[in-house]
Amino acid sequence: MRPTTVQRVKKILFQPGLYGLLAVAMATPVSGWAAAWTQAWGKVLATASITGFGFYVWIDPQTANNINNCPKYLEAAVLAQPAAEFFMTYSNGVPSESQKVTITQLSLAVSTGQLVKIYSGSCNNYGNYNSLDGVSLKPN
Repeated sequence: MRPTTVQRVKKILFQPGLYGLLAVAMATPVSGWAAAWTQAWGKVLATASITGFGFYVWIDPQTANNINNCPKYLEAAVLAQPAAEFFMTYSNGVPSESQKVTITQLSLAVSTGQLVKIYSGSCNNYGNYNSLDGVSLKPN
Protein backbone atom coordinates (compact mmCIF):
# COMPACT_ATOMS: atom_id res chain seq x y z
CA MET A 1 0.00 0.00 0.00
CA ARG A 2 1.40 3.37 -1.01
CA PRO A 3 1.29 6.31 1.40
CA THR A 4 -0.82 9.22 0.21
CA THR A 5 1.00 12.50 -0.01
CA VAL A 6 -1.06 15.61 0.58
CA GLN A 7 0.32 18.92 -0.61
CA ARG A 8 0.37 21.89 1.72
CA VAL A 9 -2.35 24.42 1.20
CA LYS A 10 -0.93 27.89 0.80
CA LYS A 11 -2.37 31.02 2.38
CA ILE A 12 -3.34 32.43 -1.01
CA LEU A 13 -6.06 29.77 -1.32
CA PHE A 14 -7.69 30.94 1.91
CA GLN A 15 -7.82 34.64 1.00
CA PRO A 16 -10.93 34.58 -1.25
CA GLY A 17 -12.82 32.65 1.44
CA LEU A 18 -11.70 35.07 4.12
CA TYR A 19 -12.72 38.09 2.03
CA GLY A 20 -16.11 36.47 1.35
CA LEU A 21 -16.66 35.85 5.06
CA LEU A 22 -15.71 39.44 5.86
CA ALA A 23 -18.10 40.79 3.19
CA VAL A 24 -20.99 38.73 4.60
CA ALA A 25 -20.23 39.91 8.15
CA MET A 26 -20.20 43.55 7.07
CA ALA A 27 -23.43 43.18 5.13
CA THR A 28 -25.25 41.67 8.12
CA PRO A 29 -27.54 44.21 9.84
CA VAL A 30 -26.47 45.53 13.21
CA SER A 31 -27.78 43.36 16.01
CA GLY A 32 -27.06 42.40 19.57
CA TRP A 33 -25.02 44.71 21.78
CA ALA A 34 -24.19 47.16 18.98
CA ALA A 35 -27.83 47.89 18.15
CA ALA A 36 -28.43 49.87 21.34
CA TRP A 37 -25.60 52.41 20.86
CA THR A 38 -26.12 55.77 19.18
CA GLN A 39 -25.03 55.65 15.56
CA ALA A 40 -22.14 58.10 15.79
CA TRP A 41 -20.06 60.11 18.24
CA GLY A 42 -22.13 63.11 19.27
CA LYS A 43 -21.79 66.33 21.20
CA VAL A 44 -23.61 66.60 24.52
CA LEU A 45 -25.71 69.74 24.25
CA ALA A 46 -26.96 69.82 27.85
CA THR A 47 -27.59 67.77 30.98
CA ALA A 48 -29.96 68.18 33.91
CA SER A 49 -30.32 66.35 37.19
CA ILE A 50 -33.76 66.16 38.79
CA THR A 51 -33.29 65.60 42.54
CA GLY A 52 -34.83 62.34 43.68
CA PHE A 53 -35.85 61.40 40.16
CA GLY A 54 -33.21 61.08 37.43
CA PHE A 55 -30.76 62.57 34.97
CA TYR A 56 -31.48 63.99 31.49
CA VAL A 57 -28.99 64.18 28.63
CA TRP A 58 -29.53 65.98 25.32
CA ILE A 59 -27.18 65.24 22.44
CA ASP A 60 -26.86 66.32 18.84
CA PRO A 61 -29.76 64.66 16.96
CA GLN A 62 -27.62 64.22 13.82
CA THR A 63 -25.53 61.62 15.64
CA ALA A 64 -28.25 59.71 17.49
CA ASN A 65 -31.14 57.57 16.39
CA ASN A 66 -34.38 56.65 18.12
CA ILE A 67 -32.95 53.36 19.31
CA ASN A 68 -36.07 52.07 21.07
CA ASN A 69 -38.77 54.00 19.15
CA CYS A 70 -39.67 56.02 22.24
CA PRO A 71 -42.28 58.78 21.73
CA LYS A 72 -40.19 61.64 23.19
CA TYR A 73 -37.01 61.03 21.22
CA LEU A 74 -36.59 64.58 19.93
CA GLU A 75 -37.34 67.29 22.43
CA ALA A 76 -37.25 70.97 21.51
CA ALA A 77 -39.18 72.31 24.51
CA VAL A 78 -36.26 72.38 26.94
CA LEU A 79 -33.51 73.58 24.61
CA ALA A 80 -33.80 76.23 21.94
CA GLN A 81 -33.05 73.54 19.35
CA PRO A 82 -34.15 69.96 18.72
CA ALA A 83 -32.02 67.41 20.58
CA ALA A 84 -32.01 63.67 21.13
CA GLU A 85 -33.10 63.17 24.72
CA PHE A 86 -32.03 60.33 27.00
CA PHE A 87 -33.06 59.76 30.62
CA MET A 88 -31.54 57.77 33.48
CA THR A 89 -33.85 56.95 36.39
CA TYR A 90 -32.22 57.02 39.83
CA SER A 91 -32.56 53.92 41.97
CA ASN A 92 -34.36 54.74 45.23
CA GLY A 93 -34.27 58.45 44.41
CA VAL A 94 -30.46 58.74 44.41
CA PRO A 95 -27.90 57.78 41.77
CA SER A 96 -26.06 54.50 42.29
CA GLU A 97 -22.26 54.41 42.18
CA SER A 98 -22.25 53.37 38.51
CA GLN A 99 -24.77 56.12 37.70
CA LYS A 100 -22.47 58.64 39.42
CA VAL A 101 -19.64 57.52 37.12
CA THR A 102 -21.89 58.00 34.08
CA ILE A 103 -22.91 61.47 35.30
CA THR A 104 -19.26 62.40 35.85
CA GLN A 105 -18.33 61.24 32.34
CA LEU A 106 -21.17 63.25 30.81
CA SER A 107 -20.25 66.34 32.84
CA LEU A 108 -16.68 65.99 31.57
CA ALA A 109 -17.98 65.70 28.00
CA VAL A 110 -20.02 68.90 28.42
CA SER A 111 -17.14 70.89 29.90
CA THR A 112 -14.47 69.71 27.44
CA GLY A 113 -16.59 69.28 24.31
CA GLN A 114 -15.61 65.62 24.11
CA LEU A 115 -17.87 63.47 21.94
CA VAL A 116 -19.87 60.53 23.34
CA LYS A 117 -21.85 57.48 22.31
CA ILE A 118 -24.80 56.51 24.49
CA TYR A 119 -26.08 53.02 25.18
CA SER A 120 -29.85 52.67 25.58
CA GLY A 121 -31.45 49.28 26.20
CA SER A 122 -35.11 50.36 26.30
CA CYS A 123 -37.51 53.22 26.83
CA ASN A 124 -37.22 54.52 30.39
CA ASN A 125 -39.56 53.47 33.20
CA TYR A 126 -42.19 55.94 32.04
CA GLY A 127 -41.91 54.85 28.40
CA ASN A 128 -41.25 58.33 27.06
CA TYR A 129 -37.50 58.67 26.55
CA ASN A 130 -34.69 56.36 25.51
CA SER A 131 -33.03 55.15 28.70
CA LEU A 132 -29.47 56.17 29.50
CA ASP A 133 -27.78 52.86 30.36
CA GLY A 134 -24.17 53.62 29.51
CA VAL A 135 -21.84 56.13 27.94
CA SER A 136 -18.57 55.93 26.06
CA LEU A 137 -16.26 58.94 25.66
CA LYS A 138 -14.46 59.25 22.35
CA PRO A 139 -10.74 58.78 22.88
CA ASN A 140 -8.55 61.68 21.81
